[in-house]
Amino acid sequence: MESITEDEPDRLVFRVRSPLQNAVGGLGLFFLAWLVVHWLTRHPNHDRTIGLIGASITCLLFFLLSETSDFVFDAGIRRLTWTRRFGPRRRSGMVPFEEIEQVVVRTSLGSDAVAPSQRIVLLTRNGELPLTAGYTPSDEHGVNAERLRTFLGRSQVDPLSVSVNALVAAGRDVDAMRELRLVDRCACRSGADSQGSKRGNPWQISGEALRAIRNGKGVDTMSGVKRALAGILIAAGVFMPLSASAEFSIALYAGKQLTNNGDLRLKQGQTDLTFHDVSWKDESFESPIYYGARLSYWFDELSPWGVAVDFTHAKTYLKNGDTVAVTGTRNGTPVDAREPVSDSIRNFSLSHGLNMITLNGLHRWFPSGKRDLSPLGRVQLYAGLGAGFSIPHVEADINGIKTDEYQVAAGPVANGMLGLNYDMSRYLSGIVEYKLSYADVRAELNGGGFVDAATVNHQLIFGLATNFNLW
Repeated sequence: MESITEDEPDRLVFRVRSPLQNAVGGLGLFFLAWLVVHWLTRHPNHDRTIGLIGASITCLLFFLLSETSDFVFDAGIRRLTWTRRFGPRRRSGMVPFEEIEQVVVRTSLGSDAVAPSQRIVLLTRNGELPLTAGYTPSDEHGVNAERLRTFLGRSQVDPLSVSVNALVAAGRDVDAMRELRLVDRCACRSGADSQGSKRGNPWQISGEALRAIRNGKGVDTMSGVKRALAGILIAAGVFMPLSASAEFSIALYAGKQLTNNGDLRLKQGQTDLTFHDVSWKDESFESPIYYGARLSYWFDELSPWGVAVDFTHAKTYLKNGDTVAVTGTRNGTPVDAREPVSDSIRNFSLSHGLNMITLNGLHRWFPSGKRDLSPLGRVQLYAGLGAGFSIPHVEADINGIKTDEYQVAAGPVANGMLGLNYDMSRYLSGIVEYKLSYADVRAELNGGGFVDAATVNHQLIFGLATNFNLW
């Protein structure tokens, strides 16, 4: 929720708050505490565990990714002081009133004409300063923007002219056309007919109009330039494939996995054994290979924050030929010795997938400070943290009893990632990534009992991603 919370002759405060942020954050902490208490029990219910993990992640992500902003306009010192918190990131600054050229309302790409998603932007000598990170549909944007213009003494300047000129100066020609088109669709259509019949090729009109603006002649929004620019889009048959400012990407990847040694527990009848420091092999490049897919959503095309749903098809095979320390009981008899794993477990593997599904929060950095097709502008570094659950394909042969099946929600999964995305073209990029995952799998055995194995997995992955709504 965004609003002007103070409106005095010498002071105006524009504030962005989510009324649900604190409540949902508290609810997330409650679910997280419940999860910890539940997991500390000796035999936690895995279905309930997955539900608590999902509820905790959803609430905490909402809390962390909710925006909190304050813009304080002080007429006494003629200066704007602002702070913005978005997730763990905090930004702040000060702008003298003299550097604020205009207050405009910008509409997101592909926004609905009836209820457009918009945000208020300050045009300064050093670039644009949006008052909110995202776009929202609201009738108050225009009212609040006009109040800010009056407070700053900018109401006598046509905001649309300034906005269009600023977009063209920044090389954002399509955005400039869209700004003009959205002002008056009816005028756009009549302008398309008149200008198209008089001037001929609509793309030629576009070039002339944009060159005129770039040459310093500006644009009078009540002139034929407006109708000409907007008419191009209509004369072309469609309003260009402009979509929302958020960025989506779909990635497919393969890679190599290495699994740390760890303990494995076998519970079957009166047998309850723990095999210490067992080893695993991965066979990542043997059929079925290691692979994965990821759907990512960035809140804006240049936003540092995003979320992703990640699916990983990893594999792990128990090295049952090793001799390890074994403790516990076998058929009621105490055991504390070193013995081959195969004496108790003939085979245990998650060969058709230690399949992991996680919801991740992402953060990315632009080394060049922008995203374009220059060598450094193609590069983005990113990191992520997430949690979810596993769907392993359990293959076991223990004491003559075989198990061969998929098991849904066999245990919680947590992972972290650090990677590099390189834009090979506008819509295709390559990724290289290191991912660390923890999977606590409880594999139920036919005839009763289970194998409990908590694995720590190091994964080096590489793949391709197709991106939508770039730049």
